[in-house]
Amino acid sequence: MAESSIYTGFWINWSKGPILGATLTTTSQDGFLFVSFLALFVRMVGGHFWSVLCFVMHQLKSDLGPQDGLHHQHQLLLRNSQSHTSTLWDLMKVAFFWRANARHSFRRTLPLIVIALLQLVIFTTAGLFSSHLASSSDEVLVRSPYCGYIQTPDSIYNLNASGLEQMADFFIAKRTEALWSSNYAQNCYQTNGTASDCTIFAVPKIETTSAVTSCPFAQGMCIEDAGALQISTESINSDIHLGVNSRRKHSIDYRRITTCAPLRTDGFTKWNFDEFLNFYYGPQLNMSGDPDPEWTFAYDNVLRNETSKAYYLEFVLLLLT
Repeated sequence: MAESSIYTGFWINWSKGPILGATLTTTSQDGFLFVSFLALFVRMVGGHFWSVLCFVMHQLKSDLGPQDGLHHQHQLLLRNSQSHTSTLWDLMKVAFFWRANARHSFRRTLPLIVIALLQLVIFTTAGLFSSHLASSSDEVLVRSPYCGYIQTPDSIYNLNASGLEQMADFFIAKRTEALWSSNYAQNCYQTNGTASDCTIFAVPKIETTSAVTSCPFAQGMCIEDAGALQISTESINSDIHLGVNSRRKHSIDYRRITTCAPLRTDGFTKWNFDEFLNFYYGPQLNMSGDPDPEWTFAYDNVLRNETSKAYYLEFVLLLLT
C-alpha cells in the first residue's frame, strides 16, 4: 500500500463503534509529539484538580468554633498542599504524631488519606493509559485516486507505433499482478496467513468449502453429469472481510457459490467470419439488455493473435532495457 494513500486526520473506525472507533491517524513524528503532550497534559490536569479539591475540602472543614490541633494541622496541609503525593505522606505522619494528643487521629485523617490516594491512583492510571491512545495499528483509512482495475488499452486492435509502448506497459503490469497474486496465494492461502505480506488486506483469506456436485446445466451439456466442482465462500461482510469502513447498518453481507463443470463443445460452437469462435449454450443479455440468441461466449481469435504480438513486444522491450 502506498504511504501517500493513507489518510491522515480524524476518522471513525465503525467496526469498533462511534466511541472506541474514534481514530486520529498521524505520521510517526507527530504521533510521538502527541503522546508526549498527553502525558504532560494529564500531569498538569492532575495537579490543578488536586488544588481545586484541596480548596473545596478546606472550605468544607472550616469552622469558627474551637478546634483541636489536629484539625488545624489538617487545614494547614490542605491550604499549603503542593501535590497529592506529598500531602498523602504528610497526612500519614500527622495521624501518627497526633495519636496521643488528639482523639481518633487515624480515623479523622483517614478520609483525607483515602481522597489523596484515589487522586494518586486515578491520575497515575490515566498517565499510564494515555500512551495506549497511540498505537501502530494495521487498520488505517485508505483514500487513493488509483484504486480500480487496469483497463485494456484501446490500441490492442491497432498496434501502431504510438500504441506499442502502451501495450507493453499494460502487459507488464498484468504480468506483475499475476506474479504478485501467485506469491500471495502460496504464502497466505496455503498456510495460516501469518507471513508479513498477508496483512495488506482486512483478512488474509476468505474461507471456502468445496464439494463435488451434479452438472448445473441441461442434460448432455457437461462431459460428466456428476463431475462438477462447487466452491462456496463463507458469509463475506463488506466491513470485516473487504475493509469497507461503514456503519453496520450500511454494510453488506455476501456469499458466492460457484459451480464449475467441463462442457461439451461438439454442436455448441460456430465460427463467425474466422474471427470469433462463438459458443452457444443458451441466450444471454447483450449490451442493450436484450437476449442475444447468437452466442453465450465468444472466443476472439484476433485478440489472441494480437496478444501474442504484444507479449513478443514486451519481451523485446525487456531485452532492450
